[in-house]
Amino acid sequence: MQTTRSCSSSPQPIEQKLLSNDASEIGFEPAIQREAGGVQIFKDVSKMIKEVRDINKQHSDALAQCHAKYLRNFEKTDQLILYGTTRNIVLYLIRLSQQSASPVNARIQKLNAVASDLNEGIKTVTSIEQSTTLKKRLKTAHRPVYKSNEELEKRRRENHKLKSELNSLSTKLADSTLTEKKWQDLKDKQCDLKSNLSRSDNHTATSLYNLQKEVQNYQKQASKLFKDAQKKEEKRLQLITETLIKFLEAQELEDIEEIKTRISVEHKPKKDVNEWELKYIQQTDDNDSEEGEKEDLRPKMLQRPNSELTDNRAALQKPLERVFKSISN
Repeated sequence: MQTTRSCSSSPQPIEQKLLSNDASEIGFEPAIQREAGGVQIFKDVSKMIKEVRDINKQHSDALAQCHAKYLRNFEKTDQLILYGTTRNIVLYLIRLSQQSASPVNARIQKLNAVASDLNEGIKTVTSIEQSTTLKKRLKTAHRPVYKSNEELEKRRRENHKLKSELNSLSTKLADSTLTEKKWQDLKDKQCDLKSNLSRSDNHTATSLYNLQKEVQNYQKQASKLFKDAQKKEEKRLQLITETLIKFLEAQELEDIEEIKTRISVEHKPKKDVNEWELKYIQQTDDNDSEEGEKEDLRPKMLQRPNSELTDNRAALQKPLERVFKSISN
């Protein structure tokens, strides 16, 4: 005989909307949007570097063409007009001026290196592959919750069907025109249905218990995934500033060392990420307060501590069979 489990260590029954196939994003929308937007920022930074490189390339080409044109002109100048050591010095100085394009060419090479380093860095701090995005990983972690809920709904439908059959059978048994044999057959069938219903109650209660455990497991996994996303986000913020510093160095900006010192003091990516998380929690809690008190399925790190609420929930927890009956009724 099956025994009914106790759910004293399980969370309270949860909202239906949190059990749907796309419920994994609930509470994590800002983090998912941030991840997608972070990839776009890197694309924009990369485009900027390449555009500046191309402008420098155009400038370098224009300088080279300009010097080549006038060097040819002076070389063709009649020696009646430009002659002797003066002619030699003029041509020499123009050729030296032609070398002014060399620093620009060196800058182009440095900008290419910055763009290349950025592309490599992006692979380590963002989720370029669709399968590794926070959205996809949350959905994968949430799938057992959805499957368990489907199983529970299936059990509930079976349970409802058995109850309907029992009610119908009770009506038939009340018929005074039944023969003794017919009445006995219906009575035997009623006993079988009651036995089946008892087993169905236990199956349904077990399915509810399993669903609640899957929700707990998802909470733990989602919490870990969010922490991983926070660590990756800190690296992303660091990479943005490091790339832009290299970008300025490639352009030989004056006072670059002073700028680097200032940034090392003022830029605090870990602080930025932590403050973002606090704002994220506050926004979510404000939304919850508007809708009234309800079970908070977000990971514990995203929940606002409330000892009184925790105590009340613990006091209200019941054996799984009683919880199921209250839901069924």
